[in-house]
Amino acid sequence: MSLQFLKQLNGNNKGHFDALLNTMDESNNPKIAWYPSCGDDFRNLIFLNEKYCAERMKKGNKWEQPDIFIYTDYYTPYFDKLFPEQMTENFVNPRSKMELILSEYANIGGWELYSDDRTSIRVKRFEYLPSMDAKVDRQLVDFTDISKNPKKVAYMLLEVWSNKYGYFDVNLIYANVENEYFADQLIKSAAEVSHITHVRYGAGFGLAKATGSYLKGILSKLKTQYFISDPYLDMNDGDYAAIKLYPTLRSNDNINLKPIYKVSSESWSCHGDVSFFSVNSN
Repeated sequence: MSLQFLKQLNGNNKGHFDALLNTMDESNNPKIAWYPSCGDDFRNLIFLNEKYCAERMKKGNKWEQPDIFIYTDYYTPYFDKLFPEQMTENFVNPRSKMELILSEYANIGGWELYSDDRTSIRVKRFEYLPSMDAKVDRQLVDFTDISKNPKKVAYMLLEVWSNKYGYFDVNLIYANVENEYFADQLIKSAAEVSHITHVRYGAGFGLAKATGSYLKGILSKLKTQYFISDPYLDMNDGDYAAIKLYPTLRSNDNINLKPIYKVSSESWSCHGDVSFFSVNSN
């Protein structure tokens, strides 16, 4: 059902994302990597890459690279900073032949989301998908008055460069929605999410009130194969509020998390080491 969920996000659009979906096989679900409470952190594009993992994981530990990434974060200022109108406008509403060429040919134009001497991430293609009428609940987040409008969702083709692994492309959807709302939508749609990243989830940073620990309880519902997490998985009032607001998030899991790799705190979040687990149902 992963492909069906992606088609729901695309709606009736006939752009680059629709063309990508048309290349996917209904019988072979695309592997979706979801990063809730992502903010402006794109590190998992590197850390979940097959070359990175093959180099570091012990033999015998299976790893499968995601086909597409979905990022969610309700905090609109992050979204607007990453995707400013002056940069997206030429892709969304090209006004000249040159702008049309820039929007159609991925290796021309675009802008950098991040760049240093070791890594760069450049937008090669960008388009808006249908907005989501996503609720923002004061029991879950601090800033409920940012915007009452439907929340923006964007698809983009990213070019990632690493001084160690070279260039590779990543398909990514960024949805400016509350994580718990999105989790509820995933479950109701019977979507399969092969990878979930739980790193520096909002609690304690002035943005969200939950720790995101409810995610561990829905791994089997989403048929998750890999769970990538920092150590902060204790339930708090925000997590209990999420479960009350969205009963689909109630845990019915009896799972075993097998550690297969670890990224040091300094390399990723400076918020505790990030462990990679394979998910197995008991």
